[in-house]
Amino acid sequence: MTRGACTLLVGMALMAACFPARAGEPSAKAVPLFNGVNLDGWDYHLVDPKVKMGDVWRVEDGVLICKGEPLGYLATKDSFILLAAAMEPLTEANREASKNRGGAQARLMPRYMEALLAKAGGLMAPDANGTLRVTYGQVQGVDAKDGLRYKPQTTLAGILEKNTGQGDFDAPKVQLDAINALHMGKKTRYIDPSLKDVPVNFLSTVDTTGGNSGSPTLNAKGEFVGLLFDGTYESVASDYLFDPVTTRSIHVDTRYMLWNMAEVDGASHLVKEMGILGLPTGTQARSSAPSKTAGAK
Repeated sequence: MTRGACTLLVGMALMAACFPARAGEPSAKAVPLFNGVNLDGWDYHLVDPKVKMGDVWRVEDGVLICKGEPLGYLATKDSFILLAAAMEPLTEANREASKNRGGAQARLMPRYMEALLAKAGGLMAPDANGTLRVTYGQVQGVDAKDGLRYKPQTTLAGILEKNTGQGDFDAPKVQLDAINALHMGKKTRYIDPSLKDVPVNFLSTVDTTGGNSGSPTLNAKGEFVGLLFDGTYESVASDYLFDPVTTRSIHVDTRYMLWNMAEVDGASHLVKEMGILGLPTGTQARSSAPSKTAGAK
């Protein structure tokens, strides 16, 4: 093994020292592969099996010194590095497969766009490219499938019904207590009179896609009434072909956010600090008379 190869090996060890800490250790603490003292945690391979590690490599003043012969190399015993090395062939295979898919997509995209243009009659909105876009729609429920209808709005009662104490349906006790207190008669300014409960989420017909999450939702008067955060399962295909009949975006209602701040998080002072003295008007949604809404993209 040449001295140059030893220098490269030391460089690799120093770079590896910048890897994040293992689980259970402080996140700010790095895990060095070469400790600068000895070669604990390292294995070696030499063309002459009779020669020992110490006959070829030694550590002096924090520097790894290589004699240069016989030929061989050092290998870390670190399990994370061994895992990364074992996965490298798969990573490279996926990288090549991604290049092939990209090439196929480049060849098919012109035909795909021609088909979309033909269906749309020759006019299509440009793809969003990071600039501010606005999409218009209405608050509406949808018949997802035979016998299954999604209502236009959900309420706090749904949180109680869906709570299982596991996964995504593990509502915190402080929130469950606040909901029960409300249903037992506690007053709140955030209740929707038509629902007789605090609204949580609502559906709309706006055309959105991945990356739009967090976009503000405005009603017909330009009032902030919610935040877009998802779409229904049946809306996944809208990235390729928008179907106004089945596509629905999901928004969280501002009244639910404010109710949580006031009743769950104990942050009424922040609501007051933001100057929220009244609630947007005309935010109630009924399936028989959908409200207009617009969500920024």
